[in-house]
Amino acid sequence: MPQKQHFDPRVGFETPDDQESHKISWSSKSVDVATEAISKGYPLRTSPFFKNNLLLRNCDLLYNYKDEELLEYTKCKIDILHFAEKYCWLKSPSGRTRPIKLRKYQRRILIAIQENPYTIILAGRQIGKTTTTAIAIMWFVAFQAEFTVALLGDKHATAIENLDKVKEIYYTLPFFLKPGVIAWNVKTVVFDTKSKIMTGPCKKSAIVGKSINLLYIDELAIPLPSQSKEVVEYAMPTMETFIKDGMGKVVFSSTPNGENIFKDFWVKAVRKTNGFIPVAVKWWEVPGRDLAWKHETMLKYGEESFNEQFNCIFLSSASSFYSNHLIENTERSLTNYKKIDTGVDEINKLQWRIMDMDAPCTEAEPVEFLSFADHIDIDGLKDKHVIIQMDIAEGAGLDFTVANIFMLCADDNKNDKKTKERIKQIDKWNPDYDGHTGVYYDDSTITDNVKLEQIGLFHTNLISIPAFAMFIRIICHKLFDINKIRICPEINKYGGHLKALLMSERFSEFELDIENFAMTQWNDKNIVGVNITSKTKPLYVRQSKTLLETGKIKINEVRTIEEMKYFGKVKNSYGAHEGHHDDIMMTIVGVSAYVSQENISWVEFCEEFVENVPIAKAEEEVYD
Repeated sequence: MPQKQHFDPRVGFETPDDQESHKISWSSKSVDVATEAISKGYPLRTSPFFKNNLLLRNCDLLYNYKDEELLEYTKCKIDILHFAEKYCWLKSPSGRTRPIKLRKYQRRILIAIQENPYTIILAGRQIGKTTTTAIAIMWFVAFQAEFTVALLGDKHATAIENLDKVKEIYYTLPFFLKPGVIAWNVKTVVFDTKSKIMTGPCKKSAIVGKSINLLYIDELAIPLPSQSKEVVEYAMPTMETFIKDGMGKVVFSSTPNGENIFKDFWVKAVRKTNGFIPVAVKWWEVPGRDLAWKHETMLKYGEESFNEQFNCIFLSSASSFYSNHLIENTERSLTNYKKIDTGVDEINKLQWRIMDMDAPCTEAEPVEFLSFADHIDIDGLKDKHVIIQMDIAEGAGLDFTVANIFMLCADDNKNDKKTKERIKQIDKWNPDYDGHTGVYYDDSTITDNVKLEQIGLFHTNLISIPAFAMFIRIICHKLFDINKIRICPEINKYGGHLKALLMSERFSEFELDIENFAMTQWNDKNIVGVNITSKTKPLYVRQSKTLLETGKIKINEVRTIEEMKYFGKVKNSYGAHEGHHDDIMMTIVGVSAYVSQENISWVEFCEEFVENVPIAKAEEEVYD
């Protein structure tokens, strides 16, 4: 079999006709020959390098790919993580060039950018954000033709620094992965695939009249609020057009910096109301950062600066009632929540005319607003004891209607020394004590063996009360064991209406009995649900803090934790600070009011749980 010939750039053409007729096809071997020749100062009849820079591939080259190169090219084009971990190298602080080892949060960011049209990144300082976004930008321009990236920063210098990081990654790519260079300067890079990267400050003038496929604005919270708002509001309509055509991406990133459009987009992203996928990176996710590092850094920068620049808390809001320590620990247990396919027509295709046969079907399906934690087996929910705590809104696009779903679990922390000490510090008879709950936990009580874990959340401001009530009735029968649930509505402005609909005798196949409801005492009477008034609210809020701190209630959903950060003293009561919501947190307060050791309904529910699932085996069965 004849040996394959490789073009030798060192051999001159014999005649002009020979030069015209000779079709140059480069290969990895001929590129290596050219590299060696340039390094030794030998002349070449033509060069594969842009301006003879060994790090830059020349434009419009014919290249003969080896089979393994084609395979790797395809793998990289499909999988950004494969591209990053196998081919992206950067200089370390010591000056050595070495492959990038992605951290878990860097993988989250890259996957979010690859898979979603809108991504927003809330990141503390010195977490490798610039490197991560540079990998994403390089990946797009390497494998997409006619793809324009607008890389903006709080100032032009920031954008240029980000472009420099992209260039560093380009330099170390193997030749067969590099797009050919047409222009390579400080502010702009252009490739022969008609893809390019342009930089600019976070100003409207930087993008006016330009067609952009990827808009990346770094440190969006830093410029003047009016400046950042202007550029975003100008760019978004155009970007939405590209995104609808499948050719657009928007990425915002920043550390917190007060009230501005970045914070607005972040809050809405967490609430899942603007299409952006939120990715948060906190200080403890960076290897080597422990409590000693935190203490040292707080001494250096101060607590407020640390919380803003490393802990990603928007300091412009008033402080949370819940401690930073509790919030940090809760954030570490964040779990991914996802929508479910129940396979049940009554749930997936609930027709609103079931409530009124003459009414048109105009509302969204409520199942779209229900999500469960990843680790929960939906088919196994009928084996679980659950509480559905509810907070009701009018469904007019303002406040949110919430159904927070908690699962009873064995309390494996009940014998933990710190937990027992914290519980015993609670003085039932000292109402001035910050952790006062009105409840004294004792090793002799059945409730001490049980804790609650958040496993599901229904959250929307686009559903009517009748539709919500019907949906709750259906999932109680179809997803859960009707004998193992307690439904706990808050008796607020709309609570009476909801209760009547839940207990209605219509549609008897989804009927709920009084035994399915959580009962509490009010004015020496048993009532359905919980009644939170101006007098009882401070008590229940403090109780929620204690239950969260002692692990009796475990929350793990991102929107819940975001509301916790901005829930605190508001005038003479408790609630969300301006610009935030507290609908989810009020379900935490509500369930805290229910799970009182002195509440017979709760004690009996715990007894049922313990009888059905022996405590010694409960944890094992919960995560089947």
